[in-house]
Amino acid sequence: MRTLNRQLGVLLLLLSGFSSVTQAELARINLIMSATLVAASCEVSVGSDEQYVYMGNWSLRQSTSTLPTMPAARFVINLENCSGLKKGVSVTFSGTANPTEPTLLALSGSGSAKNVAIALLDQNRSFLPLGQTLLVDAPANGGRTAVLVFFSQYRATGPVTPGKGDADATFKLSYE
Repeated sequence: MRTLNRQLGVLLLLLSGFSSVTQAELARINLIMSATLVAASCEVSVGSDEQYVYMGNWSLRQSTSTLPTMPAARFVINLENCSGLKKGVSVTFSGTANPTEPTLLALSGSGSAKNVAIALLDQNRSFLPLGQTLLVDAPANGGRTAVLVFFSQYRATGPVTPGKGDADATFKLSYE
């Protein structure tokens, strides 16, 4: 009986050693979670997030090297469900900068006009350089919607040659 107990004890000891092997750590994964919680925000209305702004067809004789007189095309960013805004909404436009005038949007795509760029203007038609932040006042009287009005306008950066006048811009909103 003693040999059976000893064999059983050795067997249990061996099994307990195996159980610790089966519980071995296979891997360790570190998760880093990050979030920013904001009290103030708005939603960009459907249709305001991706827009096509038609700027017209222009004759080359209208497109001298003094293009600031070209008509500006209006576009609007509508915001809704705004809440908790103290100061307003900061808007920053970005995009590929024109190599000659880096404050202007470069034209993109094959067949583009030469020596032409696109200027962005605020609601007062004042020039808004790429990357510059503009603070737009919060909706009045606790309103929950905001209409942000902007304009785009062709500008000459040298002697203009005809072609397409397309460009892409992205806007970023910050709530204050």
